[in-house]
Amino acid sequence: MQLLFVPSLRLLLANCLLGFVLLLAEMAFCSLANAGSLHRLRFDHFSIDQGLPSTGIMTVYQTRNGFVWMGTANGLVRYDGRHIRLFSHAPANENSISHDRIFSLFEDDQQRLWIGTRRGLNVLDLRKESIQRIAMPTDMDLKQQVVYGITQADRGGLWIATAAGLMLFDPTSQQFTRWRAEGAASGEFVGEVRALISDNQLNNTGNKVGGIWIGQGQTIARIDHQGKLTHRVNISAAQAKAKALAQSSAQVRSLAFDRHGQLWVGLTDGLQIWTLQQNQLKSLTLPSNLKLPNASITAILQDHEHAMWLGMGDDQGLLRWRDDQQMLEKFRNRPSVNSSLSGDSITSLMQDASGGLWVGTSDYGANLVDLKGRSFTSYLNIPGDERSLSHRLVTAVLPDGNEHAWLGTLGGGLNRLHLASGESQRFTQQQMGVEYIRALMLDSKKQLWVGGERLQIFNPITQSSREIEFDKSFPIGARFTSLVQDQHGEVWAGTSVGLYRIKPDGSFRIYKAELNRPDWINDDAIDSLLIDQQQRLWVGSKGGLFIFDSQAEKFLAIGKASAWLPTPQKLGVTALRQDRRGRIWAATILGGLLEVKPVAGAVGANAWELVSWADIPQIPKDVIEAMQDAENGEIWMSSERGLMRVRPETREGHNFPSFGRFDGAFNFAAATRMPDGGMLFGGVGLTYFHPQNIWENRVAPRVVLSDILLFNKSLTMADNQTDSAANTNQNTSKVGDAETTAKSGLADLKSLGIDGPLSASKQIKLDHTQTMVSFELAALHFYNRTQNRYAWKLEGYDQDWIYGQGDRSVATYTNLDARTYRLMAKAANPDGVWGESTEILTVVVTPPFWRTWWWYGMWIVIGLSALRFAYHVRLKAIRENQLYLEQQVKAQTQEVLAQKKLAEAQREIAERARNDIGRLSEIGLQITSSLDKREILNTLYQNIRSMVRASTFGVGIVDWDRRVISFEYTVQGDQLILPYERSLDAEEQPATRCVLSGQELIVNEIVHDSREMDPIMAKRTGEVYVRLEDGTPTEDSRSGVYVPIILGGRVMGVVGALSKEANAFSLNDLNILRTLASYTGVAYDNAEAYRRLKITQSKLVEQEKLAALGSLVAGVAHELNTPIGNSLLMASTMQEMTEEFLQKVKENQLRRSDLENYTLSAISSSDLMVRSLTSAANLVSSFKQIAVDQTSDQRRSFDLNHFCQEVALTLFNRSKREGHEIRVEIAGDLVLDSYPGSLGQVLNNLIINAMVHGFNERKNGLILIRGRALDAARVELIVEDNGVGIAQENRERIFEPFFTTRLGTGGSGLGLHICYNIIHSILGGSIQVQSELEQGSRFIMVLPLVAPDRVNQVDQN
Repeated sequence: MQLLFVPSLRLLLANCLLGFVLLLAEMAFCSLANAGSLHRLRFDHFSIDQGLPSTGIMTVYQTRNGFVWMGTANGLVRYDGRHIRLFSHAPANENSISHDRIFSLFEDDQQRLWIGTRRGLNVLDLRKESIQRIAMPTDMDLKQQVVYGITQADRGGLWIATAAGLMLFDPTSQQFTRWRAEGAASGEFVGEVRALISDNQLNNTGNKVGGIWIGQGQTIARIDHQGKLTHRVNISAAQAKAKALAQSSAQVRSLAFDRHGQLWVGLTDGLQIWTLQQNQLKSLTLPSNLKLPNASITAILQDHEHAMWLGMGDDQGLLRWRDDQQMLEKFRNRPSVNSSLSGDSITSLMQDASGGLWVGTSDYGANLVDLKGRSFTSYLNIPGDERSLSHRLVTAVLPDGNEHAWLGTLGGGLNRLHLASGESQRFTQQQMGVEYIRALMLDSKKQLWVGGERLQIFNPITQSSREIEFDKSFPIGARFTSLVQDQHGEVWAGTSVGLYRIKPDGSFRIYKAELNRPDWINDDAIDSLLIDQQQRLWVGSKGGLFIFDSQAEKFLAIGKASAWLPTPQKLGVTALRQDRRGRIWAATILGGLLEVKPVAGAVGANAWELVSWADIPQIPKDVIEAMQDAENGEIWMSSERGLMRVRPETREGHNFPSFGRFDGAFNFAAATRMPDGGMLFGGVGLTYFHPQNIWENRVAPRVVLSDILLFNKSLTMADNQTDSAANTNQNTSKVGDAETTAKSGLADLKSLGIDGPLSASKQIKLDHTQTMVSFELAALHFYNRTQNRYAWKLEGYDQDWIYGQGDRSVATYTNLDARTYRLMAKAANPDGVWGESTEILTVVVTPPFWRTWWWYGMWIVIGLSALRFAYHVRLKAIRENQLYLEQQVKAQTQEVLAQKKLAEAQREIAERARNDIGRLSEIGLQITSSLDKREILNTLYQNIRSMVRASTFGVGIVDWDRRVISFEYTVQGDQLILPYERSLDAEEQPATRCVLSGQELIVNEIVHDSREMDPIMAKRTGEVYVRLEDGTPTEDSRSGVYVPIILGGRVMGVVGALSKEANAFSLNDLNILRTLASYTGVAYDNAEAYRRLKITQSKLVEQEKLAALGSLVAGVAHELNTPIGNSLLMASTMQEMTEEFLQKVKENQLRRSDLENYTLSAISSSDLMVRSLTSAANLVSSFKQIAVDQTSDQRRSFDLNHFCQEVALTLFNRSKREGHEIRVEIAGDLVLDSYPGSLGQVLNNLIINAMVHGFNERKNGLILIRGRALDAARVELIVEDNGVGIAQENRERIFEPFFTTRLGTGGSGLGLHICYNIIHSILGGSIQVQSELEQGSRFIMVLPLVAPDRVNQVDQN
């Protein structure tokens, strides 16, 4: 098939011109402000929905106890990460703040929070959270009482920036002193002071000098700790003088120092930077890249990385200046981006202890972003912004140099993104006709292949594309999903309808799934392709992973079914990558992350195995959408859960959840690595990051107690409601509140012993009615707060730490016993960094009054009084009752002792039973592992003595044919009893009754003399007594226990134990003997089966030897027939000639010629007879030697070549008869000191085995015996044939005993087994076989020139 191209020719000049225009466009593009699609920071929002009283945030401050305080337009807010507490103004309540609009906050070293409001100064005691209003100077009107700033002064004082100017406040006397400049400068310091900071940053020695900088009107000034003016400058006049411009009306609104000690001055119309040089203030020129809008700068902050943040008014957003990079970043509100800044008019900036940057706005609440945990850069689709991405879903991504990337979207076509600015170049449908892009690839000609609903090639220079048509073979609705190009220039395209192979000449081939073909793909949905470093093609489909065999043109399925992967054919491979170390990784739907590892020595599909990495913490065990390896060896993946990172060298995993970090889930296989190591992942928008710049926020959060709940009712909320009611109703008194609380039966924090902030409390008390209490914890890490994790432990109640599910932080306890507990807690930030455990609270649970000491004492007194009253009346009765009680106590004591004794006895029995069970298992293992009957009984007797208290033990075997029980091996104490028998007809004998009934028997009292033989056997043998080995009679036993040995439903013997004492045996002894009888039966049966097997094997071996000898005799007979026949013919001829010669002599007719003829004939015949008889004699000698060798174990030295020739000669007749040839090719100088008989038997068996099995009714077979010296101590002897060969499944079993392929046709299966044993055990060598079907067989023997000694061989075996 041929591809149909739609050509689009461009002149070379046009290409160059367009490229130049494109370069200019990019240069202009880079100089613009960042496009709206670029989002480097994600902001959390706090507004009315989160509990703030107002959207106007004037100031944000963090006190040393970790709480964040926000001064709003409608009150003061304290935030602990869980709850917001409001401090508002109540005109009639002197303990409330003086006004709801808060402008400034400051904490001194006395744990006091100073609050600057529109109506003056307030102070809040952080230890009690009580508020005191500070009386302002009487000469200040209401407009002048606004407090804009507060900072520390010398000797515990405070500098206060107000609308009336700078004040020095003494907290002790609570007096204000208005600061005034001395001399001519006093006229410059008029009006409100809007900026106030400490100048500690300027001190290079590290000493605090206590000076301050202020911004008042158009003047900035430094005042030392003594209140003296040291530096001042009118910024408008100085700037105008320096630039010869008219003076500006700009006012100072904010001050801050950078890391160089330079003073940044925020004005109502921009920014100025000043520095002290030679004790003179000098203005610095702003960096060329620090271009700011003409707007008010309301707040300036230097963060922990020395970046300068500028909060802009007039809806100009938030700016960050990085001095080391000379880069200015702008952050604005994007209505369509939830994680953008909530508003663009900034009022305040503050960085908390965990690295979070708080941004207050004038009308849209507060924002928070984490600056210590490096995050990710996002590029989004912003409706109405043509410079942003053309669609919200990014489904394919490809690098274009270090600064650009090609993006494919799902419905928005192709984009080219400039990473630094976020500017996205969109291509029209006329330029690129694929809208739903799923795959991108840059070929060797730098052309961009774009796959989606169709396949097109895009020319980046001409910005035009041509479509590849497939003769209507590509159905409507199908998608191209993956693209790769191999070393031959062929493009492989994975689609939803099969795999396409496109050649450079335009022809193509389609590979479709064939379910019944094992060496082919099994699913048409091809999701991923990979050309590895060895130029192998890997194919990932919905049906699993395959590798393409280019020579055989087939696909080999990778992976076998296992416990963790039961259905590899449903694996679903979404991405394939090969890292820098050559490891191949597969992202899958069914198995998570897999490594494709080579298997040493294996071939084909078995050469690879799939290794799961799903056991790595925080790594999913199922769906992974995309994957990309990093330059540092890390593996990054994406899914709906977010981004995941695996470090293979340390097997560490980390999950970066979508919530709080990204704008949505990652649902597409879009991932790539930039040339500079940056990583791009597509999903909802595009995520960009450098792995080496991603690290966690290592600041461990503190944990505090946020709330206490009784019966799920919040006490802090109740207190807040009470405070609000007090603020709104001046007539409500504390006494009335207490009465109301008492009447309603509800508890409050004060009733638990808490007077002040809950977080500062150390102890609470609960009474017995408060049976359900909950403690709500809060982590003082505020960014992405729902991802904080909590753990707690109530010491005295909990054994281990309890970890809350998700962000659950409520520890609930019910029905606590009366005692003292310690509540311990710890928390982790969203990056999983846990803080140290902290003691939160001591919890004291008091008992009810009826369980107190005074209650018990009262009843003791009442009882003693009653006893005293009744003492005289009932003294006698008491004494009688006492005597009765003593008797009862004595009886009960005896009963308790008896029960204790019984319990100890039962415990002893149980312990003994447990020991007996373990011991019986060991004995059973020893008994059943032996195949010798004598050894079985020895093992039984050696162990049974420690378990059964008996003096005599015996095992009898039943002979049902003779009807006797034979006791061949019985012991009494340490002495053996001579073998004896009991008759099965002597039913008075307990052993006989046990065998005949097949039931166990305990005889507590033996009435007859156990020493005597039974009458029947005594009559047969003439013996009266059973005797010991020394001839003395055995002891007379008084009791016994008998257990039958039953196997397969048949009684085969009896186990018995006897004792000299009556009633010596219990059920426990019977249980022990029952178990041992079972083991003995199994062992006896195994021993008997083994004995029969050895006999059978010996017979079969002898038959093999006789068969070999028979073959030898047949060969001898045939070989001797010819020479003896010739000799007989010559002898008869000589007889006839002699008779004729004698007749002529008698008739006197003998002539000289007759004598000469007779003499010549006699000489000729005699010579022939001598030669024939000599040959026969030599044959007989050789056959005799072979026969002797094969029937004896004689060791001698022999020539290997001569010996093999003789063996071949013995089988010459048979081989000739069957049409085969035996050929010997052995060097003549090989002499062995060995066992020729054994070697001859081996050669005989191998040659006959070749004739019977190898040729199998074939003719013209060749058996070749070859030999050579391997070294100075070994020879190699090979017997090979050109027969049918041996099948692979039989090759490994041919040396097993009784294995034959001719079962039922005369084969015993012992021939090769005997050869194997002889070579290894007698000749000291080795044998192996090489064979293929229809290629013949080769038996290779390696033998020592000097065989090992037979005695040593036997000892070793």
